[in-house]
Amino acid sequence: MDLKKIHCYSVQRFEGIRRHYALASRTFDEEAIHQMRVEIKRLKAVFQLLEGLSEEFRAKKHLKPFRRIFKSAGGLRDVQVQLGLARQWMGNSGGDLKAFCRHLALREQEAKLGFREKSSRFDAAVLDTKEEAVIRALDSLSAQQSRLRALNLLHWLQSELLQRGQASGPEDDLHPLRILAKRVRHTAELLEMSLRTTPPTQEVLTALRAAEQALGQWHDQEVALGFVEAFGQESECQSACQNYKEALSAKKRERRQAFFQLLPDLKTAVDCQPDSSLPLSAPAFQPVPARRLK
Repeated sequence: MDLKKIHCYSVQRFEGIRRHYALASRTFDEEAIHQMRVEIKRLKAVFQLLEGLSEEFRAKKHLKPFRRIFKSAGGLRDVQVQLGLARQWMGNSGGDLKAFCRHLALREQEAKLGFREKSSRFDAAVLDTKEEAVIRALDSLSAQQSRLRALNLLHWLQSELLQRGQASGPEDDLHPLRILAKRVRHTAELLEMSLRTTPPTQEVLTALRAAEQALGQWHDQEVALGFVEAFGQESECQSACQNYKEALSAKKRERRQAFFQLLPDLKTAVDCQPDSSLPLSAPAFQPVPARRLK
C-alpha cells in the first residue's frame, strides 16, 4: 500500500477546502459551497480510513473543527438546490411557482447570514494542524499491515451497503443509506489510488457512483417535498404547488427504484473484484457511517 499517495490525496483535500472556503465565504458562490462540502466529505473518508489503520488516530476528534461550517453550508446548499429545481420545473412545465421561489429566496438570505457567521469563526489554520496529524499517523504505519486492514475496511463497507440496500423496504428512509454510499465511494476512490493493482476495480467504482447518484437525486426530491409542504397552501400558487409536489413524488419514486435496480450490478462488480474472497470481519473501530457529517 502506497502511504505517500494517501498523504498526497489528503493534501489535495486540504487545499481544496482552503480554496473553496475562501470563495464561498466571500461570495456565497453555489459551486464553491458545494465543492467545499465535497472536499470535507472526502477528507472525512481519509480520517475514517486512518482510524482503521492507526490505533491512535480518532476521526471524530479531527473532524470536529469542520462540523459547524459543514452544517451551515449544507443549509445554504439545500436552499440553493431547491431554487434551481423549482425554476427548472417552471421552465419545463409553465407552472407558476413565483411565490414559492420568493419564499425560497428569503430562506436563502437567512441561510447566507448563518453561513457568514459560522465561516467567520472558522480558523483556516486548522487545515495545517490536521495535515500534520495525518503525516504523523501515516509515519506510524506499516504499508503491508495497512493494506490488509484497508482491504478489510473496503470489503466491510461494500458488504454493509449491499446488505442495507437489499434489506430496505419500499417506504424506508434512504438517507442513512445515501450517507453510507458516499463513504463507500470516497473510500473506494482513495484506495483505488493507494492500493495500485488491487481492488476496487473500475467496475466497482462505476457502480458506486451510479448508486450514489441515484440516492442523491432521491434525496433532492425528498428535501424539495419538505420545502413545498412547509411553504403551505399559498392561494396564488396553490395549484402549481400541488402539481410540483406530484412531479417531485414521481421523480422520488423513480430514483428509489433506480437505486434498487443498480444493486445487482454493484454486487456482481464487488464479487468479481480481486481479493473479494478474503475473510470479512467488522473493523475493530466499528464505524457508524449514518451519523455525524451528513
